[in-house]
Amino acid sequence: MSSIQFVIVNICLIFLVLIYKTLLSKDSNLRANRIYLLLAPIISIIIAYCRIPSDSMPILLHNVIELQAITINTTTSSNTISTLNILFLIYWGMVGFLLSRLIYAIIKTLKLKRQYSFTYNNIEVYSNETNNHSFAFFNRIILAKDKIGNTQVLHHEFAHTKYGHSFDTVFAEILRGIFWFNPVVHLWIQCLKLNHEDTADRYVADQTRDKGGYIKNLLSETFQTETHLIIGSPFSKNSDLVNRIYMLKHLRNNKIMKHLTIIPISIMLIFSASLLNPTRALGQSPDSSKVISSEDLSPASFPGGNEAFQKFLVSNIKYPKVAIDANIEETVIVRFMVNKRGKVSFVKVLKGENKSLIEEAKRVISVMPKWEPARSSGCL
Repeated sequence: MSSIQFVIVNICLIFLVLIYKTLLSKDSNLRANRIYLLLAPIISIIIAYCRIPSDSMPILLHNVIELQAITINTTTSSNTISTLNILFLIYWGMVGFLLSRLIYAIIKTLKLKRQYSFTYNNIEVYSNETNNHSFAFFNRIILAKDKIGNTQVLHHEFAHTKYGHSFDTVFAEILRGIFWFNPVVHLWIQCLKLNHEDTADRYVADQTRDKGGYIKNLLSETFQTETHLIIGSPFSKNSDLVNRIYMLKHLRNNKIMKHLTIIPISIMLIFSASLLNPTRALGQSPDSSKVISSEDLSPASFPGGNEAFQKFLVSNIKYPKVAIDANIEETVIVRFMVNKRGKVSFVKVLKGENKSLIEEAKRVISVMPKWEPARSSGCL
């Protein structure tokens, strides 16, 4: 995934989560809400990889401008690289820490000291001997000692196993590790976990047919909850209690019209993302219906001429650290077209093998200012 695609994923996820929070968070169709939340990051990643050509590429007869080659020394951008290197280390350091923390939490949960109690609907139920904490994790339920006979707590944790909420939780924590810097990712996880709790609450109310009694029990249990590094789904937590009670009191809604707005929104995001990624037309075939003769063609030019173009490249190319460490030097030849608006498009790599050098060449081309477009007989 390129840096531009990485940015697009985050922007799309921000947009989709804010739409959920604004339009759908109070909707009582919990199943549709969960599907929407799980699809949001997946759709964001798909959008980043969608390629939509912006123009058709004309064929130029004979007159192709070959720009002067430029050699960039590895020492030219050492100061810039050091700053990028620090940011790179910070990002991957946090990714490593958060994913390691997730693995530790899973191991701690699996090794939690417990005593087998009984089986409920083919799910093993254990007594938690370590602390006064009840939760569910995949196909097992851990109950606090004093909650062994509490039917409501048992139904609540069983709902988490029944609907596979642990898979969602692990998936969400992996995304938290990768996109930790994006505050909306943490909001997305909060919404997903609240959806799990709403679903389990509704299951308990349906099974016990005592909604009022369950709300009282929920209030009592919530304010006794402690905080632990547990990856499972706990019975209660202090946050979002008002929303959980709101969902319990409202009748379920099976309408999905509001959720289907994700379809036109995704289409809109695909077209918007194509504007952020100027290399989307990479590899597109030229349009044979547009043929321009070179006889009266005034070629496109960089603002300030070829010398300014050379200075731009020298000041903007940042030699990749991986290439420096591996002592890699090679020539990267890139072809691109300047359209009638002066925008660079149809970027194609003609020569180059090292991925980091190719990506850097594409990046520099993508940040170039608008060129003076070519003119044919005085016309653009």
